[in-house]
Amino acid sequence: VNPVRGESPVVSSEHILQKLQRHFQDAYPSLKQAFLVLDEGRKGRISRKELRRIVDCMMFRVTDAQFKELMIILDPQHTGFISYLQFLDLFEDKESVSGHKWLHNMRTPLKETPVTLEWEK
Repeated sequence: VNPVRGESPVVSSEHILQKLQRHFQDAYPSLKQAFLVLDEGRKGRISRKELRRIVDCMMFRVTDAQFKELMIILDPQHTGFISYLQFLDLFEDKESVSGHKWLHNMRTPLKETPVTLEWEK
């Protein structure tokens, strides 16, 4: 509860997901390391309970409804777990085509003139 306003801030699940992504990228040298820290049982997956503990410890408190919305994004098949591949897909930086100027370079490549060999003269 916010002592000034007297209410909890309304935060979207997308905002929570962005905060998680930033946290994993800032706090760990790799996403693999972040996953290993979260996967306490070393089963290759993160349980709902493990993720809830991390969210509650590292960020502001989220309501049960907010966490449920977040889990719909993280676990759309409702398995109760997030696998390593799902984790990478969700939290890995994705580069867009517009992210690289050279992919959209409108200049035409230089045409190389063929080398004339001495005996062809």
